[in-house]
Amino acid sequence: MFAMASRLRTLLLFFAALGGICCLESRADIGYAQAASIARAANPGRVLVSLRFRQMTQGAKYASDCVDLACTTLYGLDIDAETGAILGGENNEVPPDEEHGLRDVIDRRSFIELGFGAALDVARAATGAPDSTVRRCSLISQSYMIAYEVRYTDRSRLLVDAITGLVVPNADAAASQNSIATDEYLDALARATAIAAEYSGAQWLPFSGQTAVTPDGIAIGVVFLDRAFGQVLQVDMLGKNAQAFDFPPAGTLFARVQAIRARLPQIVVTAPQFLERIESSYPGCAVSAIDLQVRSRNGSVRTRWSASLRTALGEQLEFSIDATVPAQLALGIATVQRPTRPGDFNHDGHVTSSDLAELLTTIGSQYPPHDLNQDGWVTQQDLAILLGNWG
Repeated sequence: MFAMASRLRTLLLFFAALGGICCLESRADIGYAQAASIARAANPGRVLVSLRFRQMTQGAKYASDCVDLACTTLYGLDIDAETGAILGGENNEVPPDEEHGLRDVIDRRSFIELGFGAALDVARAATGAPDSTVRRCSLISQSYMIAYEVRYTDRSRLLVDAITGLVVPNADAAASQNSIATDEYLDALARATAIAAEYSGAQWLPFSGQTAVTPDGIAIGVVFLDRAFGQVLQVDMLGKNAQAFDFPPAGTLFARVQAIRARLPQIVVTAPQFLERIESSYPGCAVSAIDLQVRSRNGSVRTRWSASLRTALGEQLEFSIDATVPAQLALGIATVQRPTRPGDFNHDGHVTSSDLAELLTTIGSQYPPHDLNQDGWVTQQDLAILLGNWG
């Protein structure tokens, strides 16, 4: 009995010790989000570009790097992973091979919507891997895109778009059947512009274009606005066939047209110039849509040309530039393409009651933006398509 009790006490002590070890290994960790906040607070006016987790013999720590806006110095900081205490830091010159990429990040910093913590939330949801498997998270620039590069202990990596919060797909997964080469798009734009010039005496400005796959080939539609009166003209082309239809804009389109007309004195980039900039930025790419957009943000107005494109490497991107700066000088911004849903007239990523209200105002009329099945009229069939994409 005594020997059994002794063995029992030994086992209990063993499991207690094991439990203590486990507790040490799974101790509280401030996490990447808090480490990022500490690094930023210690480096005001600088851009946080990297966070690394390191397990040292004396304990675990986060190592951060911030860069100054002149892109000359990296300010390193070590943070205790358990307490958040600053352990020290070291400043180094920006390596020459990293300078270009860091300058791209600094130039595009005002567009960033996600912080390090939010980017890791996206990565966790996409992979199912806990933050404990993340070795490093860095803010990088790649092909005019600004993204968080998340590297894991198994050497895999994931890119999270810092603007949209979407996971950057592998190039092999990106595909688009309705993209055409930029020179083809330029030819189609020139043809549509010639048709518009003959349609009436209005001063038509192309502000939107989109392609669509049909049984007979790729159709191309170009939308123009009348600079003087705000009327809209849509030119649809398929092969040698073409048709034009003008109409007064309504709802979201009316607001968009008025915003563009108000910014016309500042707009210096034409649609052809934008397409030429796309080709110079992504040689050999294919384009499926272009748009001139005016949006207010943080009290300022941004007027930008945007395009949906597929790069020569198969990456599906949204690329945009400032329309008020000469095309070859404007800062380019690339993001992961957001999925589009038929019936999302205000382009907020969802089909909701506001989109339904817009469509109901044009039921029974010829209003191309709401003609989702492209039969020439807005009918119950278009309503059914919208409701089928609800949410």
